[in-house]
Formats: sequence, structure tokens, C-alpha cells
Amino acid sequence: MTMIDYRPFRNTDPPALCEIWRSQPPLRLMFQPLTPAVLERVVLSKPFFDRRGLIVATDQGRPIGFAHAGFGADRCGTALDQTFGATCMLMVMPHAQRTAVIERLLELSEAYLRASGATTIFGGGSPCVAPFYHGLYGGCRVPGVLESDRQTVELYQRRGYRETARQLILQRPVVGFRPPMDRQQIQLRRALIVEPAADPPPSTWWEACTESQTDRYAYQARPRTGGDAVATAVYWDMEPLASSWGVHARGLMRLDVPTDSEFDREVLAILLLGETLRLLQLDGVTLVETHVAADDAPRCQLFSKLGFQCIEQALELRSDTC
Repeated sequence: MTMIDYRPFRNTDPPALCEIWRSQPPLRLMFQPLTPAVLERVVLSKPFFDRRGLIVATDQGRPIGFAHAGFGADRCGTALDQTFGATCMLMVMPHAQRTAVIERLLELSEAYLRASGATTIFGGGSPCVAPFYHGLYGGCRVPGVLESDRQTVELYQRRGYRETARQLILQRPVVGFRPPMDRQQIQLRRALIVEPAADPPPSTWWEACTESQTDRYAYQARPRTGGDAVATAVYWDMEPLASSWGVHARGLMRLDVPTDSEFDREVLAILLLGETLRLLQLDGVTLVETHVAADDAPRCQLFSKLGFQCIEQALELRSDTC
């Protein structure tokens, strides 16, 4: 049995890290094949990247696994909040000591996070703590650990992490889509029009850091008589993940329908989403994805009415260290 060493990331590591990534069992919602150029653009170029948080396991100098730890943002999105951390990614290539190595990597990731001030640690990240891997794992956002990623789920559960939330990953092909039509929709269409809007600028430092590499597309519902938007939907081009599926996919990043709207919120949301799906189809998009909290019954019902189906679930796994 050889001695496994553990060290921080080095600038020469990306090719080996990509080799480790490519050695993993196939998951539909994990991008393959990862290249150093994509890793640099999506992960290593982030301004808050800390080489000490990317821990590499080596066997006689050859990298065989890694754990990558990071933090979420404060409530205003203006800085890191190091009380909330996550082991964002945890991988070991096929190896005789794989189980021991991956458990040790998780221990070292947790130690790094705690030493930096974390009192709450997420396994695999969560929608609120997702500093890295947007577009590489989980679909249109980083949702936690995919339920189909059983080895990783079981590792965190053995370590004492508990499930605190669950995300439904919903998809809908848009080829041949026709917006729902009933009396309420007809009445609302007489009052409102849905149009593309300018690419929305990042609203916070955190949003600029985590979403700046993506192409975003906004659509707004506005009164036909003129005036401010009454609802907004923002999508993004799901690259590079969609390319590995061989489709042109966009993910719904945000759906903003104000609670004080003068219109029925569900009817308004159906109008906005139905029209955006129609417009996306005209742009050559073939698939749309969104994530919904499993306990959010109204939103689950909304997307069900539009023909979205659950293709995967993800678990938010949490450990409170203090």
C-alpha cells in the first residue's frame, strides 16, 4: 500500500484534475469531457479562488483526487460570508485506496472551511452556497448533490450530513410548444405584451463573479399602453453542459412576479413563461430547464401546467460544526 500525500493546488495541476474528472462514472447533469480551458474559465479564474481550498491527493506525485472548498456570499452579495462553506466538488479516480482517500479529502476540506470561520458546511454546495462549477454540474444551477450520485450522497451521510432541502430538476422540450390559452390568458394578453429586454447587468458583486461567463437573456411582460415591466424572466445559455447533451438548452435563472401585482400572479407567470418558451423556440432553443424546491407546491404546479417534467432530484446536505 502506497503513501498518499495531500497538498494545495498548483498551477500545473489542471490537466491532471481534468483527467480525474473524466474518470468519474457518467452522470447526465455533469459536463464531460472537462478540459483545462473550461476549468480555468468556470472555476480557477474566480476572484475568490483560494489555492489552499483546492486540496489535491497524490500517489507518488501523481494526482488521483481532489476536494474543492469554497464559501457563499453575504446577504447583500457584496463579499464572501465565510460562516457558510461548502465542499463544492469531491472526486477520486479509480484507485485501490479510493474510499480512504475520498474520506480524507473530505476531512481536509472541512478542516479548511472551519479554520476559515465556517460554522455551517454544505456537502456539494447548495443553491445559496455555489461559488464554483456553474454550468459543469447539476444543470442550470448548482443544486446540491444529485440523487443519482449515490456514492457521494452516501459518503456525506456517513459523515453525519443531514438532508435539509431537496431540489426538483425540471426540463421541457420546446420543439412544437404552444402557450396555454384560456379565457384568463386571452384577457391578460389584451393588456400585456411579452418582449425581449436588454441583457440585464449583474445586480451584485457575487452575481458578477458567478454568472459573468454566461450569456443571459431577459424577457419582460409590459402593459401594451406603456409603462414599467410587471414581471421578468431571465434565462442563460446552459454552456458548456448543453453541448455535452447535443442540444441547445437554456436555463431559467430567475422568475420575478411581484407579490403586489395587480394581476393574478399564477396567470401572469403562465403568460410570461409561455411566451418566453415560444420565443426561445423561435431562437432555435430545443430544451429549457429550471429547478424548484420540492416543498414549493405552487411553483411545482405552475411548471407542471407548462409541461415540465422532473428528470432528477438533488439533495442539500448540511453539517453544523458549532
